Amino acid sequence: MRCSIKPYASCRSTHSAIDAVSALIRDRAAGDVTAVRVRLSGFVMNMCGGRDLDSLASAQMSLPYAVAAMLVHGGAGIDAYRTERRQDPRIARMLARVTLEVDGALADLDEPEVTLVFADGATATLRVPVALGAPANPISDRDLRGKYLALAGLAMPAARAQTLARTVLALDELPEARTLLPLLAGTAEQGQILC
Repeated sequence: MRCSIKPYASCRSTHSAIDAVSALIRDRAAGDVTAVRVRLSGFVMNMCGGRDLDSLASAQMSLPYAVAAMLVHGGAGIDAYRTERRQDPRIARMLARVTLEVDGALADLDEPEVTLVFADGATATLRVPVALGAPANPISDRDLRGKYLALAGLAMPAARAQTLARTVLALDELPEARTLLPLLAGTAEQGQILC
């Protein structure tokens, strides 16, 4: 009950900004966003303020990329971090619209505040105080299963990933845990590298 589960494939310090963008565009077209301003602590800026997308790891540490991925790709799961997704020309255009502003009044791990500016001149601002996946704001079972399937699908066929999920969820009914072993065995051609 004290564990967080990361719903996004990025540094945890980017998650509430992703949540804020998601909520702010719920009733708007993401393509109408002309500017994004993120007010954040100096600590988070130093950790996640970079814009280097050359590697998977550096992109995962980029708050500007996480925000741009949510706006361009509609999510920030592992698929949004694939090389071709990071190199999408729409990402570069959206990154140019993202401005980070350090607020010295924010404590190191305070969640950032996101302001979106839309083509019609409207603005919307939101600070999500508890990011999705935290014990106080848990990820849904459906979304958790979706994350598992996306990640497991990198290492095994989708049908096996589904069977493994069903088997693990019924673990207390299995005669022995060895039933899981054949489901966990991968093959050499699976497990593509994302970076």
